[in-house]
Amino acid sequence: MFIIETLYLYLRMIINETIKKNAMKTTEIKIERTRSYGHYRITGIVNGIEVSAITTDSEAFDYLDDEDNQEKHEQALAHCVMKLELAYENL
Repeated sequence: MFIIETLYLYLRMIINETIKKNAMKTTEIKIERTRSYGHYRITGIVNGIEVSAITTDSEAFDYLDDEDNQEKHEQALAHCVMKLELAYENL
């Protein structure tokens, strides 16, 4: 039983290290209105490259810089990171 537990922990460690190596780093996220009604431009730096994406999620615009509502802020941040990383993959 000890061998199985040790092997399991070792494999989890390898998987976590692999995920960390392949993870994208997204920083300096900003969101602003565009000229089109209901459209917002998200800009940020993904793995050292400036990337931008368009979203129609008004809650992302409302809550990205609002840290009073932590849950909504985290959802907006996650949405923006997802959009930027998707745009980075499509470069």
